[in-house]
Parts: sequence; C-alpha cells; structure tokens
Amino acid sequence: MLKVFFIALIPFFLLIHAGKLVAATISISGKAPEYRGNTIELYVLHDFISGEKIPVAQIRFSADGSFSTQITITETNVIYSEFDGYLAQFFAEPGQNYKLIFPPKRVLTETEKRNPFFKPDPVFLGVESPDPNELNHQIEAFENACGNLESKYFERIFLNKSQALIDTIKNKLAVQFPRTTNPYFETYKTFRLSTLEYALHQGKNQAFVKSRFIETKPQPNVPTYCTVFKQQFGNYFRYSATNPDGDQVRELVNSGNLAELMNFLRTNKHFPEATARLITLLGLKDAYYSNQFDKKSILRMLHEASQQTNWPTADRETAQYLYAQITYLAQGSTPPAIHLKNLQGKPVSLESFQDKWVYLHFTDPNNPISRQHLDFLKKIAANYPQLVIVNVIPSTAAAQVSKAGWAGIFTTTTDDIEKLYKVRTFPVSYLIGKNGKLQFSPAPNPLDGFERQFSQLVNTERIRQMRENK
Repeated sequence: MLKVFFIALIPFFLLIHAGKLVAATISISGKAPEYRGNTIELYVLHDFISGEKIPVAQIRFSADGSFSTQITITETNVIYSEFDGYLAQFFAEPGQNYKLIFPPKRVLTETEKRNPFFKPDPVFLGVESPDPNELNHQIEAFENACGNLESKYFERIFLNKSQALIDTIKNKLAVQFPRTTNPYFETYKTFRLSTLEYALHQGKNQAFVKSRFIETKPQPNVPTYCTVFKQQFGNYFRYSATNPDGDQVRELVNSGNLAELMNFLRTNKHFPEATARLITLLGLKDAYYSNQFDKKSILRMLHEASQQTNWPTADRETAQYLYAQITYLAQGSTPPAIHLKNLQGKPVSLESFQDKWVYLHFTDPNNPISRQHLDFLKKIAANYPQLVIVNVIPSTAAAQVSKAGWAGIFTTTTDDIEKLYKVRTFPVSYLIGKNGKLQFSPAPNPLDGFERQFSQLVNTERIRQMRENK
C-alpha cells in the first residue's frame, strides 16, 4: 500500500476548449531543507504497456531547500519521481498549483544500490493546504478505506470468493464516497473496485469483460484501469492458445499477420478498435517473453504497428518503444556505445578490436566473488588468444589491479552502466562477436560456463572456415 505524506487538496479544474482538452501549465513549488543541493527528475509514463518514462521537468533544490518548476499537461495524469529508494507520485490536473511535501531524506547504501532485487518504496508526495475535494485527497481517502476493508475481509474475498461480501463493500464505499463531478476520480473508483470483482472469477466472467472493456472506453491514464487491464489481458495470446479456438490464435501470432490478428479481436471477441490495439500490444509483448511463439513474427508485427498510419500516434509510439525494449541488448544487436579509459587515462575503443571476440566484463576487484572470476579469466585468456578481455571496473578499485596479474585490459567509465548495460550487481558480462554485434547477451561469467560455450563457438567458426576454404 502506498505511504501518504500530507496529500494535497485543491479544487478540481479542467480546461475545455471546443470539446477538446487544452494544454495547461501546473506549478510545483515547496521547501525541503533536507534535500538542499539535490536534483530529481519528474516523469510521466508514455503508456502502461511499455512503461517508457518521459521526462517532464527537474526539481532543483536550492541552498535552503526551496524549489519551483512547471509542467505542461493536457489531461489529468500521474507524475512520478525516483530518488533515495522512493518511487514517489502525485496526481496532477491541468491548471493547478501544487506545494509538494517530500518524505524524510534517506541515503541508500552501495549494497542497496547494487542489489538487483531492491525495489523502491512507493509513496504519495504530499501537498500543503489540504482541501477535501481535491483529487489527491479523494484518492488517498478512498485507497485507505478500500485497504482497510480488504484487510478486514481478505480471506472471505480472495479465498472464499464471496460475491455478497463484495457487494456489501461496494455499498459501504458508495455511502462513504458518493458520486462526484470529477470523472477521473469516478473512473478510479470503478476500476479500483473491479480488482475485487476480478478476484472472484479471474477474468472468466464475460459480463465483467463486456462492461469493463467492451462497453467502456479505454482509460490508460488511470492507474486502476491499467491494473485491471493487465490482470485481464496479461499473457492473453498464450492463454487464448489453450481455448477451443487456440489453434487459430497460435497461427495468427506465428504468421505475423497484424491485420488478421486485429480483425480476430474485433470480430470474434467483439472488442472495440481502441481496446483491440491495447490488447494486441500487451499480448505481443507477453507472447515474446513466453517463448511459445515465433519471436521474429512478433517483432515484425510490432514494427508494422509502429508504421500504421491509421493508428493514433500514442499507440504507434508504444509499438516503437516495445520493439526497442525487446531488441535492446539482444543477441545480434549492436552493443550500446560506452566511453572507456584504461587505468593510465587513455581512451579504449571497442571498435578497435577488429576480427576479435571481445569479452566485456563488468566487475569489481574489491568484491571477493569478482576476484575469483578474474582469477579464472587468466586461464581462459591463455587458451584463447583470439579473445580480447575488457574489464570495466569502478575507479575506486584500480589499486587492486596492479598487483594481481589478472588478464585483459582494465578500464573505467563515467557512463551510467546500469542504464546502458543493465549492471545492477557484479560481475556481468557480454560477448561481442567479430562483426561487432552481441554474440552472448548476457554472456556466462568465467566460473559459470563461459569457457565451455566460447569453445563451442570457436569450434563452429573453425569448421565453417574449413568448409569455405575446402
């Protein structure tokens, strides 16, 4: 459950012009002395399927902790920020002013930063001058009420699946939170309660699907809608492939025929066009990672979707983001450019190692496990002169290298390796082929079978050359 810090309250306001939403500016200000001198990024999600983060502003805290910035939005949306182990958010409406209150300042340890299983703590940012009719306050109060009732009746809701109890909860909440004039909040409430209904039938109730996703316009900027949508349609094509018309679904996905797949959802399943597009995009993403469908066909459909002139720009961009995310660091792709310097400060370019395999090894000699991998790499380097080993280490570990006699080139970088190569813990390795493309992504680490796999690769290469040279 989200922690809440003095949630904001300002009257609901939405700009309308000729029946269309109009861009309007929101002002953000406040004072947080603990954060003096810090800078944090604010972003929105482009969409709930790709989760692509779109930066919208920066908050720079002055010497006394005060800050001020502005964002232009066209509709009510969630503004996010990640800092100090927090995933902070608040709901922003066009034309409003928000005086934010930040949670207590904390500093993550290096272990926490490098822990691949560490997840930021979700919190609502607070806002001064509360007003009970403001959206953030309404959502806070509604979430607290829902959470209390869920905790009280958890077993009867989720284990006994009592429809009568869910109806009772809905009636209690309807009395406590009567209908408002804020359409965003009303949609939020509807789909928040839909998570309870989903628990009863796990998406197998056609009346539920009809009322929520066939007769209702998509609301992708409302988090509760997104949650229920992903519950209902997560792994949609994989599960559909087990239904009576499963062979048809499997054939449509594996054929890479986007038009026929969309037509199936509209005609056979009766989903409106906009909902069918979202189901297709989420379904293709999940199908790719399920390893039960032809990956090339899925990528072909995502690329085709990104070029559909009759699709809204937002959906085309979602397809582009999904394609880029799936192919990023994939085998056969070009590795991200990284700026390296050896321990003498001279540039090291990966492109300079032509006709060589490059083992790009992100490691930390200060770590005992990493040192074991580096020790084993000496043997591998001696057996395979056609392999160039490029070790990327923290600058603080340089002193460990000179006396150890480890193999390869040791480099440092100022690039964000967590972002570029998804390095959250050490060691992490990649093998770049002679053609400059990623061959193993990620590659096994030295003690985890890299030599065996690389030996097979070398032997395959040798046989191919022998056949070419006869």
